[in-house]
Amino acid sequence: SSGINAEYGGSFVALTKTGNATGNWTFVTARLSEGTNVQVTIGLSLNEEGYDPYWLALDDIRFTDCDPGHLNGPGECDFELDTCDYSNLAARDDFDWTRHQGPTPSYQTGPKTDHTTLTDKGWYYYIETSYPRQPGDTAVAQSRWMTYGDSSSEQCTLEFWYHMMGAHVGSLNVFKYTKKGYTLLRNLTQAQADDWVEGRIPLSDDGPFKLEFEGIRGSEYQGDIAIDDIELDDCGVTNLCAKEDHDCTGPSCVPNDRVCDLYDDCGDNWWWLDTDERRCATCNFEEGQCGWKNEKVKDDIDWVRYSGGTSSWGTGPKEDHTFAGTKGCGKILHFGGKCIHPLWGNPNSPAGTPIVTYKGCTEDRLQFCWTNDGDL
Repeated sequence: SSGINAEYGGSFVALTKTGNATGNWTFVTARLSEGTNVQVTIGLSLNEEGYDPYWLALDDIRFTDCDPGHLNGPGECDFELDTCDYSNLAARDDFDWTRHQGPTPSYQTGPKTDHTTLTDKGWYYYIETSYPRQPGDTAVAQSRWMTYGDSSSEQCTLEFWYHMMGAHVGSLNVFKYTKKGYTLLRNLTQAQADDWVEGRIPLSDDGPFKLEFEGIRGSEYQGDIAIDDIELDDCGVTNLCAKEDHDCTGPSCVPNDRVCDLYDDCGDNWWWLDTDERRCATCNFEEGQCGWKNEKVKDDIDWVRYSGGTSSWGTGPKEDHTFAGTKGCGKILHFGGKCIHPLWGNPNSPAGTPIVTYKGCTEDRLQFCWTNDGDL
């Protein structure tokens, strides 16, 4: 006779009674105590002779009524698996939130562990405020569009844990974004002890929404800020858009096969924010090069994404075209191409040589080439 046992959290649980084989599949259950990140090991115990002429088999193992151990659905995130569809909002920030485990690199700031596991093996989201960050730099992490479900109640609450330890901590702002605009839910500015602190914010059902966590760098480098274990309790939220679809600036979605088709399917005309054409051939260079890249062929120098006036006297723009003449914009950028300055004369590259190209999501390809006269 033999038996099968399970080890869970240092304790053994008998899954089958010791006895002779019956030749039939037997359904057994075992109650497991509450635990976090505990490994289950299923093993075999032999008879006294250490030999059993019968096979022992397992099949259809299931865990029922158990907490899966990770918050990774709509409105839930413990960052153990990934960033749970929270992404950095490049249009509104200067640097990024980073998924991290263990202590942060800076001295006397930031958590040593995550909040979920309280070990250096767990993961959390944080901002690193050391060089090259400057006072007032912001990092914005934004969720996807979410919508309240039928199970939402008046007790709907945003719960999260944050860590703000350091002599130069800036601030942590929590926003709710709807079609009506932004609502500041919480502003945290005080440095805390070296510990995770819980934040709880009641939410009202006013239609589809996104959550944003904005970290602002303080006066010096000792200002790392971290968040973990985000959960919307009693809200019944679901994602508005399918995982593979694109979230528009407004509360709507565009199928993935219509992204980068050179048409604003979102219909918001905010192509520098979240529209489906933001990272395609249409480009104002505020966030990056939108898929444009320098071809490493026979060109001599590269196009450069640049801000402000060029370094050469008496040539080049003084400001970009997108925000020319406007006030308060944080970025003035243009794509400066000194490599094609007409005063330089004809390049050495032969006619037809590609200088800069764009390869989009379709088979269409757009490129600039030198002509026999040295023109672009």
